[in-house]
Amino acid sequence: MQFHEPPSLPLAHQKIRLGDIQASAHKWTVAMEYYAAAIECFKAIQNSLPDENLRFTIQAQITQCDKTIQVCRLKDRSEQAIKLQQAERLSKLTRAHSTSNLNPSTKSNRPMTRHNTIQLENHDVLSGMDSFAAFIFPKQTSTTDSAPKIAKKNEKHDAHKIEELQMSYEALKTHLKAAFDDIERLKHENNQLRIQREASTIQEQNEMTLSTNSDDDNDRIRLRLGCQLKQVYWIDCGKPGGSLEACSKDKACSEKCVRAYMARYGSRCTNGRTPTCQDYARIHNGGPTGCQKTATIRYWNKVAACYNFG
Repeated sequence: MQFHEPPSLPLAHQKIRLGDIQASAHKWTVAMEYYAAAIECFKAIQNSLPDENLRFTIQAQITQCDKTIQVCRLKDRSEQAIKLQQAERLSKLTRAHSTSNLNPSTKSNRPMTRHNTIQLENHDVLSGMDSFAAFIFPKQTSTTDSAPKIAKKNEKHDAHKIEELQMSYEALKTHLKAAFDDIERLKHENNQLRIQREASTIQEQNEMTLSTNSDDDNDRIRLRLGCQLKQVYWIDCGKPGGSLEACSKDKACSEKCVRAYMARYGSRCTNGRTPTCQDYARIHNGGPTGCQKTATIRYWNKVAACYNFG
C-alpha cells in the first residue's frame, strides 16, 4: 500500500482509530482495510528501528492488528450468514402466503389465516464498548517512554548479576582459604607424627640396647655422652646445640638440656610436689615418669653414693 504520508506511529494509530469507527458501524470490510494499512505502516517503521526492544514492541502491535482483522472477518461472516438466513425465512413465508391465496377455503365463514412476517432484530455485538480497538488493544505506552524504562530495567538486572558474581567470588575465596589452612594444618600434624615416630623408634632401639647390656655397660654408654643424654631426651629438652652429639660433648649445652627437661617433667612426675634430688635423678634415668618407676631406684643409689662421697 502506498502512503500519502511517511510511515509513522501517529499515522498507524490514526489508521487504527478509523478502523475502530468503521467496526463500531459494522462496516467490517472497510475496518479491515484500515487495520491492514496500520500493519503495513508498523512494518515500515519496524524495518527502520535499530533497537531490538522497540522492534519487539512494534511486532506486538502488528500481532494485535492481525487478531483484530480476524475478529472483523468472523463478525462479517456471521452477519452475512444471519442476513442469508433472514432472506430464506422471508422467502419461505412469502411462498406460503402466496399458496394460501391461490387455494382459498370452501367455507365462506372461515377466517383467512394471517401470516405475519418475523421481524428480526440485528443485535449490536459491540454495544457498550466505546471503541472496538479498546477491546482488542491494551493501552500502549509511547516508545520514547518505554525505552528509558527498559534501559533502567536492564541496568538493574546487570547490577544484580554483578552483585551475585561478587558474592560468589568472595565465597570461593573463603573456601579456598579454609582449604589452604586445612592443608597447612595437616602438613604440620604429619610432621609432628613423623617426629614422634622417629623418637619412638630411637627410644625403642635404645631400650633394646640397654636391655641387652649389663648395668655397668649401660652406665658407660651414657657416661660417654657426658650427661647421659638420649635422643628422645634431647628432643624433649628443645634440641639445644644443633645435634645430640654436639650438645652431649658440650657441658654447658648438656646442663641447659637437663635443666629444661627437669623444668618440663619434674613437677609432672611428682604430681605437683616440689621435686627432690632423688626425683630429678630418677627422671633423668627413667624419663618423664622415672620418679615413679622402681627400676630407677638402682640408678639413684649410684648417684647418691657419688653425691655423698663427693
